[in-house]
Amino acid sequence: MTDIKVGLGYAVGAIALIWFAKYMLTSFRKNLNIRQELTEHDNLAFALAIVGYFVAVIIVIASAIVGPSHGWTQDMLALFFYGSIAILLLNLSAM
Repeated sequence: MTDIKVGLGYAVGAIALIWFAKYMLTSFRKNLNIRQELTEHDNLAFALAIVGYFVAVIIVIASAIVGPSHGWTQDMLALFFYGSIAILLLNLSAM
C-alpha cells in the first residue's frame, strides 16, 4: 500500500473510534443531556470531564498508532482492540 492509503486508513480508524467513544458516552448515560449541561447550565466541571474523556481516547489511539509497524492489518487490529477496551473501561469507571 502507498503511504497515503495507509495514512488514510489510520485516520478513518481513529475517526471511527472517536465516533464510537461518543456513542458509548451517550448510551451509558441516557438520563444526561450533554447539550443542556454545556449550553444552558454552563457546567464547567462537566465540560472538563467530557474533554478529559476524549483526550484519554485520543491518547490511547495515538499510543496504538505510534511505534514500529507490524503490518497494516496488525496495526489496525491493535488500534481497534486497545481503543475499544479503553472506551469500555472509561465508561465503566464513570458509572
